[in-house]
Amino acid sequence: MGALGVLAAEVGSLMILISFRGLGPVKTPGDESANHAARRAP
Repeated sequence: MGALGVLAAEVGSLMILISFRGLGPVKTPGDESANHAARRAP
């Protein structure tokens, strides 16, 4: 359950970030990995 919650939060924040950037439903793997790296950085 904990992992699912984290995954849902990741997807939700990614969707919000994409909408904020005006990319709509379009997303690139490069952006995703960059976002994950940025989020995990202290």
